[in-house]
Amino acid sequence: MWNWLISPAGSASLGLVGLALGILGFGLTVWGLRLTYLQAKDAKRSADQATTAADAAKDAVQSFRFKLDRYSAYRDISEAEFAMDACKRHLEAESWRHASDSYDLARKAMIRVQHASLGLSEGMMDQIRQISEHTTSFCNKVDAALAGKGAFPNAVKVASTIRSNYETLSAIKIILEKDIG
Repeated sequence: MWNWLISPAGSASLGLVGLALGILGFGLTVWGLRLTYLQAKDAKRSADQATTAADAAKDAVQSFRFKLDRYSAYRDISEAEFAMDACKRHLEAESWRHASDSYDLARKAMIRVQHASLGLSEGMMDQIRQISEHTTSFCNKVDAALAGKGAFPNAVKVASTIRSNYETLSAIKIILEKDIG
């Protein structure tokens, strides 16, 4: 039965079968290459979509962080304003210990704002630094006066500075509101 494969008389038939198999193999190879090309094209499109989705997710996270930083700073500034108002009321009542405690809360809030990356102008950051320095100085003077090592700060000047600081903080809050919204 398999003798025709090795006999010289079957060489033409064998060549014809080989040719048919070669043509069939060539067709299958071309078809396989086409499928490979289409799969690669789909994979590239999927990768492009994944890259686009990843970029969109990255942008969303950055936007969230941006808004969260500003919201946190807004909250800290509101806390500082409240603490300054309380300090002013304590000054009017000549309750120096409570005034110092309230102003210290404002100082801590200002420090948090200083260390937040808000993208504020250098002038605004200088004003925040000055507010923080003023609150620190006030608290140190009150602590020294309570310990009998100095005089209390001038309450009228402190109240005036609080009003000025309140204006600065309100301006910063307006800037932050625009960024949050």
